[in-house]
Amino acid sequence: MTTFEDLPPGSREYAETVLPVSLCDLRGPARGILSLPRRVAWSGRTDYDLSVYEQRLEAYARVLEAGTRDDIIGLLNHTLLIGHWFDLWWRLDPIYRAVWEITFPELGAISELAEIRRIPGLMAS
Repeated sequence: MTTFEDLPPGSREYAETVLPVSLCDLRGPARGILSLPRRVAWSGRTDYDLSVYEQRLEAYARVLEAGTRDDIIGLLNHTLLIGHWFDLWWRLDPIYRAVWEITFPELGAISELAEIRRIPGLMAS
């Protein structure tokens, strides 16, 4: 299991200053158009239709990697984040992914299930 000691310097400080205290703090919308500030979506689109799977994943990945604590809390929805963590996992930089999973073990558990699904002969249905 990865720990903060396995990650680059500053990872623990990032978790303590940027990540929410609890995933339940995430109160972003679950549907509609999600408008990201330019500091998060600094190139390309800023408006994402949450009903469109690819747009939802792209918006969440941008916020997870570039958002401030206030952005993360106000833009992300805890149910959507948990429900799409497996799909987001592939899109995130491994360092960000590890910090989120260390901080929130419930996300790490989803990743462990994903690992099992990739083992030949153990494909989950």
